[in-house]
Amino acid sequence: MNEDELLQRLRAVASEVDGVPDHVNLAAEAALGTRRLDEELAELIADSAEHTPQLVRDASDIRMLSFRAGAVGIEIEIDDRLRGLVTGARGTVTIETPGGTTEAELDERGWFTADIPEAATVRLKITADDGTGVVTSWFTR
Repeated sequence: MNEDELLQRLRAVASEVDGVPDHVNLAAEAALGTRRLDEELAELIADSAEHTPQLVRDASDIRMLSFRAGAVGIEIEIDDRLRGLVTGARGTVTIETPGGTTEAELDERGWFTADIPEAATVRLKITADDGTGVVTSWFTR
């Protein structure tokens, strides 16, 4: 059997095989959904670094990031420090870096501040007073 004959037979088999059963697709979707049981992943909706292409950043530049997960919004400003505003939730913010974690309380308006290392990769976890959680993707300073 040559290569062309093999391909022809494989095409014939593939055309006869039924698709994936619906219950298998539903189970797969449910399994993927469980990865957010404890924390919902906040979607990055804006990054000022994408809109200001520069070869070298000025020391006075402030990077701004916006994340959203359902009713929770997270606005972040990064310069010498990390400053953020969380809307739609009250609770604590955990600032994660490869070197460790720091917790910050949200003030009555939803603001928080934190020091982060110069070249740190950072992720934020917001734990609301009701126990629900939202986590951002990793970002750099």
